[in-house]
Amino acid sequence: MNMFKENKNVLIISYIFPPAPGIGGRRWAKFAKYLRKKNIDVSVISAQITDETISTWTKDVEGIEVIRLNPKYPKIISATPKSVIDKILYRIKLFEVKLRIKGNYFDKAAFMEESLKESVLKIVKEKKIKNIIVSGFPFYLNYFICKLKPQLPGVKIISDFRDPWTWKHSYSLDKMPINRQNEERKKEAFVVEKSDLVTMPSDIMVEEISLLYPKYKGKYVDLPHGYDIDESCLKVENRKNAIIKFIMFGTMYITIENEISNLASVFKNNMDTCELDIYCFSSKYASIFEEYNVLNKNVFYHNPISECELYGKLIETNYYILVCPDHAKDYIFTKIFEIIYCKIPIIYIGSKGNISIFLEKNNLGIIIEKDQVQNKFQKILNGEINLNYNCDFDASHYSMETITEKLITHLI
Repeated sequence: MNMFKENKNVLIISYIFPPAPGIGGRRWAKFAKYLRKKNIDVSVISAQITDETISTWTKDVEGIEVIRLNPKYPKIISATPKSVIDKILYRIKLFEVKLRIKGNYFDKAAFMEESLKESVLKIVKEKKIKNIIVSGFPFYLNYFICKLKPQLPGVKIISDFRDPWTWKHSYSLDKMPINRQNEERKKEAFVVEKSDLVTMPSDIMVEEISLLYPKYKGKYVDLPHGYDIDESCLKVENRKNAIIKFIMFGTMYITIENEISNLASVFKNNMDTCELDIYCFSSKYASIFEEYNVLNKNVFYHNPISECELYGKLIETNYYILVCPDHAKDYIFTKIFEIIYCKIPIIYIGSKGNISIFLEKNNLGIIIEKDQVQNKFQKILNGEINLNYNCDFDASHYSMETITEKLITHLI
């Protein structure tokens, strides 16, 4: 007997999907995991893996059928050219791509339309798919699937806007000529019109889209990022050491050099009393800590570790440090709820926005504005700032299980 509910079969289309590395694969890997737990059959189409790095979320998607498509996007454009020859080849390939793409020429899915169409129509027929969820970035995937709508009668198309994209800064769109920006906005409008549902991970994105396309307001759904914590990973907490321990993990954002520099200065002045462990895919800003002579002394970079291992490290820590760029100050990240679940105070460094308001309102963190980093951080180390931490805050409605149940209510 088939364990899956045939009337809710789902096809997920996500450019990045484990075991391909990158944070872009996490959102729909987690939803896929919990949809299967709810006895819903899941198939996936993603881009072909281009390196051997293993995703942190590979175990979440074991047993799920994944079709990998060659994006046919020049690999050299995806990397930073180093040699003279690489720089020449980069410019040649970028010139060719600009000729072929009217809109955002950094969208790696731009050349996948034919292979995507063939695969989607085949899977929908074979698996009797009733729901297609297509996640952008890259945005072309959403556009291609919505173009297929006439050939998908009876299929619900859900476009997921995984992060803020056409607005502001993403994929360097804001630096491109206005004609290319307009081309992307035409695609955006087409996707909003043709999709049966548009999901977004934050209410502020829903508000922004509602202002841009008020006619389709009934389609918009806030579907947050969620935490997925196995309680067996949570060890006995150990925060009574003489050394005050700090942790950072995930993406090291751009445009926060000054804040990192001020932070490095504090760690230099408190070499024997505090430590910072950083878990991320790159060693971004390591040179700043090295310049202050704290790297590998009381500031340590580590390769990414499994979620279970990370939670074990997290609960042994006194504070999580979130250095937030201005473009992200209003979007509450998944990791914030992971940290709250583990009852770790958050030190937020950045401009005031939805994140700082949320943390301050609920007594979950200490807010440090950009020009206060050295002074206020030192006061935390001196014990002059005490947080009456809200241990009773209920983060359960941000669990992946709860959010997946919300998603299921929108499937047919």
